[in-house]
Amino acid sequence: EKWQSKECEECECNEDNTVHCKPVECSVQPNITCDKAGEVVVTEIVDCCKKSRCEPKPVCVHNNTEYQPGASIPTDNCQKCKCGDSVDPDTELHVVECTPIECDKYCQQVGQTWTPPDDNCVKYRCDKIGDQLVPVEVKTVCPEFNPEECIPVREHVLQCLEVLLTAEGATWCWGRGSWHSH
Repeated sequence: EKWQSKECEECECNEDNTVHCKPVECSVQPNITCDKAGEVVVTEIVDCCKKSRCEPKPVCVHNNTEYQPGASIPTDNCQKCKCGDSVDPDTELHVVECTPIECDKYCQQVGQTWTPPDDNCVKYRCDKIGDQLVPVEVKTVCPEFNPEECIPVREHVLQCLEVLLTAEGATWCWGRGSWHSH
């Protein structure tokens, strides 16, 4: 008679009524490497032998990067995405959930500047912060100026700034409550 002991040995009762046991022989397992993002090697003992396989982690995967449930996921400027709680039945990974948001049609490349059509008093520049292009307001900064010191030749309004051209050719602007050199 043959049986397997709790100590992972194969035992046999010989004809002379003695028990002979030897360790269970396990097939050689190749080293397993999980190639897909979001998977991890899981090893467990089955019938006294180690068995390894790749299993999905409880994460979302976007552009080969893993995100924990609830984490924000950087995407384009027209949607807001996060790692959701629901699980895809095919991949067994968490699902990336996105909601559309108002598109930023202006910030398409780093260094690009523009003035929104509805407010010509503001100017923006497109900066890269992390993986995303983000519009940043550009402030006009001018040194202090005393308007009594110059003789105005011409005045006009340019992008929400009152501009004063002097006889000497200097340009001054009125913005945020004071005169400034330009």
